[in-house]
Amino acid sequence: MNGSLLKILNEIESFFKRNTRYATKIIGFERYDIPEYPYDAVREAIINAIAHRDYEIKGTDVTFFIYDDRIEIISPGNLKFPLTLNNLEDGNSVRRNEIICNLFHHTKYMEQYGTGIERIKTKMIEHGLPAPKFELNGNFFKVILYGPGENILKLQDSVHANKIDLKKYDLNDRQYKLLEILSQNNENITNKEYRELFEVSRSTAARDLRRLVELNLIQKYEISGKEVIYSIK
Repeated sequence: MNGSLLKILNEIESFFKRNTRYATKIIGFERYDIPEYPYDAVREAIINAIAHRDYEIKGTDVTFFIYDDRIEIISPGNLKFPLTLNNLEDGNSVRRNEIICNLFHHTKYMEQYGTGIERIKTKMIEHGLPAPKFELNGNFFKVILYGPGENILKLQDSVHANKIDLKKYDLNDRQYKLLEILSQNNENITNKEYRELFEVSRSTAARDLRRLVELNLIQKYEISGKEVIYSIK
C-alpha cells in the first residue's frame, strides 16, 4: 500500500472489514450485524505496529494475516527497552518513533500514551473474545487477536453492531420468523422447506423469499442444477 500513513491506515481497516465476517441477530423487530472482531482493537493494534516498528530494519514491512480463527499483526523490531513481554501491559510509554506517534496522537487515532495495549485487551474481552496474545519471534513483534471461530453467533452485542429497523420493510410474520430462524441457527432454507414450514403455496414462498433477497436481508445461492438455497445475509 502506498500513500500517507492515515490513508494506509484507512485502507487497512477497510480491508479487514471486507474480509471478516458478521454475526447476524434478530431481536424483536431489529436486526443486528455484529463484526467478527471489534474494529477498535484491530485499529489500535495496527496503529501500534506502524507507530512502534523499527524503521531501521530494511527490506521488511508491517504485515497482517487473517486466518479462520485469528488475526496476526507482525511488526519489525524488538520491544524497545525497558519494555518486555512481562511488563508490556503495565501502561509504560516508550516511543520509538516520536514523529509518527505525535501524528497519530494529534489526529485522535492514538489516545493517551501507554494505554494502547490495555485498550486492545479491553475491547476484545467486551466483544466476548479472548484477550490478545503478544509474542516476540526473533526481531519481530506479533499481536494475535483470536476470533470466535464457529461460535460467531455467541458474540456480545457491540457498539459496532449495525442496527437495522425491520419495521420499515413491512414484512409479514413468516418473513420475520424466517430471519429469526436463519440468524439463530446459521442455517439455510429452500423454497420447498419454506412451504412446508409455513404451509404456503409455491408462489407465496417464492414471493416472500424474493422480497427478502431484494431487501438484501437474505442471499440466494444456486448449488446444483436448479436447486436454490437461501441464507442470512
